[in-house]
Amino acid sequence: MGMNLDTMKHRIMRKYLLWFPAGGRILDVGSGDGDFLDLLKNDCFIGEGVDSDASKVFKTRSRGLTVFLSDAKEFIRHKVSKYDGIFCSNFLEHFQPADVTDFLGLFRTALKPGGRLIIVGPNPRSLRMVTETFWIDPTHVRFYPNRFFHDVLVPMGFDVLESGDDVETRFRRLPNVIASTLAVVKKVMRWLGTGYIFEGDEIYMVAEKR
Repeated sequence: MGMNLDTMKHRIMRKYLLWFPAGGRILDVGSGDGDFLDLLKNDCFIGEGVDSDASKVFKTRSRGLTVFLSDAKEFIRHKVSKYDGIFCSNFLEHFQPADVTDFLGLFRTALKPGGRLIIVGPNPRSLRMVTETFWIDPTHVRFYPNRFFHDVLVPMGFDVLESGDDVETRFRRLPNVIASTLAVVKKVMRWLGTGYIFEGDEIYMVAEKR
């Protein structure tokens, strides 16, 4: 029986595939349960993952996916211009700012010229995320807004192609009709300066190595 690639998590992540070149070699940093690697394999990319959780690595390998059991920083440190893209989702919030800056520099080194980096993380403008969801995981260190990534990546030699809150994580637990209505309310609230109340749970940034 094939892998179910139509879960909520897969649907939210699938759109990021469009930013990577067809058939490219893509690294998933902190690959976890391998959901993004499933999508890469299904769309004929050369996907690799790295994670320090042995149980998740073995589980992911059992599905025929390529994933390495390693400290992510040490793994990436030895990769130079190897990848067409790097996907880093809900990973960097587990580290202090100095470590995050180090990671971003290593990502640049590991990417080929023109390679793309996609960062996804918890949204510090999401009311639900700030007041509860983020703090459930005791390994979370702090939020990193897109402005932080912009101010670090651009001087490093990246061009930011797109960023924002992920619209699919705004009202994902609500019926479509209610979600559509609230989306309109959000536009009005943003115009009034209080749109952050309806921000999505996740933010993303797509950057390209010069």
